[in-house]
Amino acid sequence: MCDDFTDLNFIAYHSAWPYQHELAALKGFKPQRKNLYAEVGSTFAATVTNRPLECAHVLGTLLRDLGPDYVMWGTDSALWGNPQWQIDAFRKFQIPAQLVEGHGYPQLTDELKAKVFGQNAARIWNLKTTASAPPLEPRRAVAV
Repeated sequence: MCDDFTDLNFIAYHSAWPYQHELAALKGFKPQRKNLYAEVGSTFAATVTNRPLECAHVLGTLLRDLGPDYVMWGTDSALWGNPQWQIDAFRKFQIPAQLVEGHGYPQLTDELKAKVFGQNAARIWNLKTTASAPPLEPRRAVAV
């Protein structure tokens, strides 16, 4: 479908988990695909606390094979409740160094997390973000 409708973006919710390897392979077969995205949604919530190693492999596979510009944040608040705990967990989460080295997964830098948290979604929906906006003019302090 991605190849038939190149003017549309396809977002695989929950990253097609537990079939994230097959999803990621679609980009490997055709690296020129620019309209296939993975949304981590419930996948992150379901794995980060009870199966952090699986969580690291899922994120690592998607980020390595689809690319950091094609992985998006999502939360299923109706299923998991207030999403703040997921946001906090992703901010703190790191892929273990042995997986980065052994599997070629990228490190979860602040820049990469910013892409996942919203810059990637903003890009495909043509939304302006503070990251893409010009810097604000310095403000003078005024005594009141």
